[in-house]
Amino acid sequence: MRRVLLFCAALLIHRSLVFAAQPSFHGLGHIGGDTYSLPLAVSDDGGIVVGGLTPFRWTAEEGIKPVEIPGGDVIAATDVSADGKVIFGALRVPQQGAGVFRWSEADGLEFPLGPLETSFSFTNLAAAADDRTIAISRGIGAEDVTARWSPANGLEIIGDFEGGDVRSQPHDISADGQTIVGVGTDEFGSRAFRWTAEEGLLPIIENDNREFSSFATGVSADGSVIVGWGVLLENVDGPWRWTRDHGLEILTRQGEAPSSGWALDVSDDGNRVVGVDIGAGRGAFLWTQSTGIVDIQDLLINRYGLQDELAGWDLLTADVISANGKVIAGTGFGPTGPLTGWVATVPEPSGVALALITCAAGLALRRVRRSLQ
Repeated sequence: MRRVLLFCAALLIHRSLVFAAQPSFHGLGHIGGDTYSLPLAVSDDGGIVVGGLTPFRWTAEEGIKPVEIPGGDVIAATDVSADGKVIFGALRVPQQGAGVFRWSEADGLEFPLGPLETSFSFTNLAAAADDRTIAISRGIGAEDVTARWSPANGLEIIGDFEGGDVRSQPHDISADGQTIVGVGTDEFGSRAFRWTAEEGLLPIIENDNREFSSFATGVSADGSVIVGWGVLLENVDGPWRWTRDHGLEILTRQGEAPSSGWALDVSDDGNRVVGVDIGAGRGAFLWTQSTGIVDIQDLLINRYGLQDELAGWDLLTADVISANGKVIAGTGFGPTGPLTGWVATVPEPSGVALALITCAAGLALRRVRRSLQ
């Protein structure tokens, strides 16, 4: 009887861990004649996706719809809170100008940066986990420079590297609001940067006075892990992951040489990276330390059995990943042809979970063997 209970316990642990977050896949569709729905942010449960080019909000219940906010015309919807309740972007108000907005059903419409104006690059806006602090490109004359706004310090101009055009753009901000990553410009070209409140603006990759381009696109919750892409060591042009403790790591498939591609986003814990592998015609990828780069489409079909949901799809890019690392959104060609967005839940048991499964199954097997002796 005890061996039966142990087997059942092992099965229950396995089922509860594997199916705690059910794997899923949904095409986002498009709005009217717009055949390009680019996801820019996703909530933790995957139930809400926001993006452009026509600003949209997709929900699992209602599908894709234009972002409509009373009092203005939405120019861009660029970020959403982890719980999906707060949306950030740019809003144009008739006869008043345009500005960065924060909107939620609870608080309504807010303009955190104050008076409306037009000197902002609205497509480069990311919000921290407090749903208040943001990173943004600030236009100063003919120049665009990275800036941070927080309730405590107001607008802080971060600037750019010395030399070259003044044109820095933020791509992500850490959950605590203390680290911003993006791309700046020096005399040798585009250069990935990280900025912290303590250290200021720093290059992630030293260029050794060589012309090459590198871009930082995502940062973990505490700022200790950064991902991006660009020409790196020995002219390798591909996705990379930088950590505060170990420096730069080029992302590869297990057992393969580096291939061309882009790392575009990272989970809050820094352990899951998504992007595009453009080597040998490959597409949207997920990277973990244990698996290396894997095709998301192959993973969803061959591991999670979603071949029916993915029939007729070709997943090209994985653009964003949720804070908890379980939900990924990107673009691809769907059954109807046009390039469109998609969102998928990609669960993965943790190492502890796998250990529990193995332990429970091992105990049960030991009991069975003893009973047979």
